Amino acid sequence: MSILLRVTVVLFIIACLYGWIQSESVRLGSRITIEYPNITVVPRFFTLRAHIQNPHKVTVNGIVVLPDELGNISYPMYVQEGYTIVSVVASTRLGRETQKHITLFSDSTLPYDTEENKKR
Repeated sequence: MSILLRVTVVLFIIACLYGWIQSESVRLGSRITIEYPNITVVPRFFTLRAHIQNPHKVTVNGIVVLPDELGNISYPMYVQEGYTIVSVVASTRLGRETQKHITLFSDSTLPYDTEENKKR
């Protein structure tokens, strides 16, 4: 084999490996971390906060939410008293979906979303 052909093959292999490594975040999908509420008992009005890695489209209970440039979302929610399931779904550009569901119990005797309530 000539030197030019060998160099071309090596560069092609390097380019393929680089592309495979760079596409890992798209292939593996998004990761969802719900930061608040991190407790199961919540007031009727609170702000859902989460961090999503590799977001393309994010929905909370079916409503599209736009993350900031770091992948953080902040979504105010009002829930009925009793049990509620909150679903956060994130998808990549290739359509790969990641879902996270949390079950909450809303208590009307708790104060609204305050700094004191976040510490519980």
